[in-house]
Amino acid sequence: MKKLFVPFIAMLFLLQGCIGDDIIFDSIKADLRFNNPIDTLAIGESYQLEVTFLNELGQATSTELSWASSAPTVIEVDETGRITGLSEGSAVISS
Repeated sequence: MKKLFVPFIAMLFLLQGCIGDDIIFDSIKADLRFNNPIDTLAIGESYQLEVTFLNELGQATSTELSWASSAPTVIEVDETGRITGLSEGSAVISS
């Protein structure tokens, strides 16, 4: 019985160092994700885009964004990400 007790106690001390709260700092590429993508927008209709910015650790953080439309005569986008359909056509909104 004593032969099993000593290795068991030693194993407990070794495993005590593994407490499970280590943070892994594997860097990933920062990402901007659209939470509510939209495919079509009627002329005169407005829609508020919502995005989440994920940093290099994958954590959602706030950041200042600038918006742009590939066709400003088709879809207008303001500084808050609100888009408005102006005319028929297609456009890509980027941030």
